[in-house]
Amino acid sequence: MRTLNFVATLLTDAVVNEFSATAGGHTSLSYLPGAAFLGHCASRLYTVAGANAFDLFHSGAVRFGNAYPLAPNGCPAIPVPLSWHYRKEATYAENNRLHTGSIHNLVHLSPQTKADWKSEGVQPKQIREGFFALDGSYILPSFRYCLKTAVDRTAGGRARDSQLFGYASLTAGSRWHFTVELDDNLTKELDGMIEKAVAGQVRIGRSRSAEYGLTEVVRTAGAEATTPVSSEFLVIYCLSDLALRDKKTGAPVLVPEAGHFRMDAEKLVSEKCFIRTRAYAPFNAKRRANDLERQVICKGSVITFRPAGPFDAGALQKALLPGVGMYRQAGT
Repeated sequence: MRTLNFVATLLTDAVVNEFSATAGGHTSLSYLPGAAFLGHCASRLYTVAGANAFDLFHSGAVRFGNAYPLAPNGCPAIPVPLSWHYRKEATYAENNRLHTGSIHNLVHLSPQTKADWKSEGVQPKQIREGFFALDGSYILPSFRYCLKTAVDRTAGGRARDSQLFGYASLTAGSRWHFTVELDDNLTKELDGMIEKAVAGQVRIGRSRSAEYGLTEVVRTAGAEATTPVSSEFLVIYCLSDLALRDKKTGAPVLVPEAGHFRMDAEKLVSEKCFIRTRAYAPFNAKRRANDLERQVICKGSVITFRPAGPFDAGALQKALLPGVGMYRQAGT
């Protein structure tokens, strides 16, 4: 597998709504979805890619990752694991730094600590937002909400009735890191095609024809991979949303099984799993319509299995590098 690394800098605010509905309140995603870069690349390459179009945009052999924020020192950040908790009355981060002594990973919570918390009346609270880097940085993306109205030009430029709306956006100046992964069996000529299509000034998100979404993308060097740690349990951390399917029926699955991760005979340890889910229907700008609804396990979720016997954590990590589940070409 080959990996192309990019850094995106927002030159203007970017609107990347969590849901594609046009009515009601709008909430913004806390990251730039891989589907946005996939769509931009497809708009430039689809008609000229010829026989490579299927491999590039539909097969899953090329995967456009989500863009997560960069720490102030340039270190890439990833979503906070949902297994991280802190005492309800404590503070887990200050001045963009994590208080590691206040954070407890409940995957590794000992029975003694659990008993002590119960006797002391401690209430652990889950950290559900933000990103962290390996240097201890904590990044909470900033948002801006802007209220707008349509203009009735036939009435002298007054505000049009019943046309008040607002945009929640990620703020200009923020920097984000994302990757594009390609399977080894694809020709290296595609690397240059993708870099040329993605790099430079692009527009992503909604309201691109107005003042939103202008982004500068440059290719950078990659980060070093981490080494898995051996444990009594096999813990899987979801770096992005996870869209799993039942092999027999094709129905969405929100309770994962070992087979989804290319493992056999492992047992799910539900008390050590920390999973959130969401459902959404992505908007396809080319067709000007929504795709089918997707039910996914959210990024940051932690899934724990008890191995049936000895296992090679390094080999499993390598096997899972291309990802699992559906829609991998678009950041899941």
